[in-house]
Amino acid sequence: MINTGNAVKRGLALIIIFSVVFFFYNSFQGNWSNISSQVLKLDYLYLALSFIPLVVASLLATYGWHLALNTLSHAHKMTFTLSIATVNTSIALFNRSFRRGVTYFDIPHRLLIDLHLIHVLAAFCLCLGAYLLCYGIGFALAPHQMLLVMSSLLISDVIGFLAIIVPGGLGVREGVM
Repeated sequence: MINTGNAVKRGLALIIIFSVVFFFYNSFQGNWSNISSQVLKLDYLYLALSFIPLVVASLLATYGWHLALNTLSHAHKMTFTLSIATVNTSIALFNRSFRRGVTYFDIPHRLLIDLHLIHVLAAFCLCLGAYLLCYGIGFALAPHQMLLVMSSLLISDVIGFLAIIVPGGLGVREGVM
């Protein structure tokens, strides 16, 4: 006997996947003339330099998780290496544990301030990496435009998170940028 709940979930998943593919296809077709006329002049130094702040931003975000998990856990303390593995597998773990209910943690104010400072620093590193990446692919930006690059990245990231229907904001972030 067919379980109607699973059939509905699979149907909705297929509709979402086809909608995302359709969106990408239409965007690609509409923007192909701009893409094909653009001449990319790769600067390998800036491309290589862009990876440094991007990796630092990722490590800072992981450090934020490491700090939060060690502060909230009374039984076990995690090493930073284990925190990296935890962040990389957190999506699957979150999906499994979300069905069981969400646990409330009383988070100390000092931890919240530390996490915000870490995430601001990570956002700056992400911005610097994107700015250097622009130079690496031949888009010369003035230094005052760095704030615009950072704003577009952060705003598109937030809108991607708010797009509940699309898994992980797939395509929403890119469309907003």
